[in-house]
Amino acid sequence: MIVRLHPEVQHVRTGEQHLLLDQRDGGYYALNPSAATLIDQLTTGATAAHLADTLAGRFQIDSGRARADVLALVVELNNSGLLLEDGR
Repeated sequence: MIVRLHPEVQHVRTGEQHLLLDQRDGGYYALNPSAATLIDQLTTGATAAHLADTLAGRFQIDSGRARADVLALVVELNNSGLLLEDGR
């Protein structure tokens, strides 16, 4: 399953801060460094496994921890209506 940011959700960088701006309702969400690392991939679409590999490599964490962190991020963004799922 590929997940991607909703087309009306914009990734905004302001200095070191990374935000997601939901253009539908004006809501914004601050991202921690690990989430910010994954956002560019979520813009074009990525599988959870690919996101976990990226996270594990960038932060030198074990793959189990990376998968759990990615799952938590995907669930939170999905529950906020910021993601689309693609069955490809």
